[in-house]
Amino acid sequence: MADAYYRFSETHKNYFDVIHYFLSTTDVVFSPAVKQQIDRHGQRILKRVEALIAAGVAAGRFRPVPARRYALLFWGLIHGLIPFRKMRATLLAADSHRALYDEAVGNFITGLKYTTAVANHRPSDNREER
Repeated sequence: MADAYYRFSETHKNYFDVIHYFLSTTDVVFSPAVKQQIDRHGQRILKRVEALIAAGVAAGRFRPVPARRYALLFWGLIHGLIPFRKMRATLLAADSHRALYDEAVGNFITGLKYTTAVANHRPSDNREER
């Protein structure tokens, strides 16, 4: 899924830029109708990621986590790293943007896996603990 989103950002750059602008502005800048349309697309993406995470939990591959919350974290991770591509010649001159992206995705998935080190950890909804 992360690979598909990365490819989408390259092959449909203009549409990705609209999504990026929508997500990165602090205020709602589109009409309510356009915002609703974008929200519907976002919901479809999140539901797919959420279903994959929930399936991993159900199969015992992932530790028990709130699938919706982790879907949002995953999307934030992959979406947030894609614009770093424009720093290939500066901050990322000594690194590969795609390798950085793939490493972040791999680390996220590894963090979901059920291991004895994280078996007793439960995500907290208490913001004061963070």
